[in-house]
Amino acid sequence: MTDIGFIDWKKDITNVKGISQFTFTGENLQDVYEGSTDFDEIITAYMDSLINSVTFTETSQPFSTKLSYGISAGVSYSPVKSFSLGLLSYTRFIDKRYQEALTLSANLNIRNLFSTSLAYTATNYRRDNIGFGIAFRPGWFQIYAMADRIPLTWKKVLNEESKEIPIPEIWSTAHVRLGMNISFGNRTISRKLDKPMIEVQ
Repeated sequence: MTDIGFIDWKKDITNVKGISQFTFTGENLQDVYEGSTDFDEIITAYMDSLINSVTFTETSQPFSTKLSYGISAGVSYSPVKSFSLGLLSYTRFIDKRYQEALTLSANLNIRNLFSTSLAYTATNYRRDNIGFGIAFRPGWFQIYAMADRIPLTWKKVLNEESKEIPIPEIWSTAHVRLGMNISFGNRTISRKLDKPMIEVQ
């Protein structure tokens, strides 16, 4: 669980409250048609009346805000040594509402030298979030690349040379990350025990 608690605001506080009452009784546009007044003048007069009708009051009363806490839960299953399947759930509670994100993943790790992962996430009423990551560790450093929100549906458009170019059909956001990590140790060590060992926690 993360973000559990609240924040007390006690110093450097300004509470602003606005109260407004404005009545629109209609407008006769005959003067605009006759040319005795301008439509912009009518709009300006109403805007001034609307702004002047708002009354602001400022206080310095302390208050508290709750944090939007989240709960993460995951499970992993390895049918073979170098391959695993994962399920991750993340739920964030905002007041009386909640947002749920569910991720399914398939992960391959070959002797800490090469690893890759393919993930599918359903969140925010969308079911089209595909993520992919790959990492290569030739020695004491690791090179990785990852992306999510990979488009699932594509369409073809014609360019100036009348050639078809595939583009995503629905694509508003994409996340791509490239980088390198310096890695020391983290080697898998296997030991054979002559006698079974019982660990008590």
